Amino acid sequence: MEKNFCPTLFIPKVIDWGIEDPRGKPIEQVREIRDEIERRIKELATDISVAEEENDR
Repeated sequence: MEKNFCPTLFIPKVIDWGIEDPRGKPIEQVREIRDEIERRIKELATDISVAEEENDR
């Protein structure tokens, strides 16, 4: 695969959270980034669940 290829071009809705790249960061910062990703994923899962419930009504 070409290095400059971006598969997100073919995805209808992309969410960019602007999360820092953990590469080269101290472990404390990596853990903060990890925790931020976990928080956002849980929030997204809740939002999707609520939206599905509303669509089922």
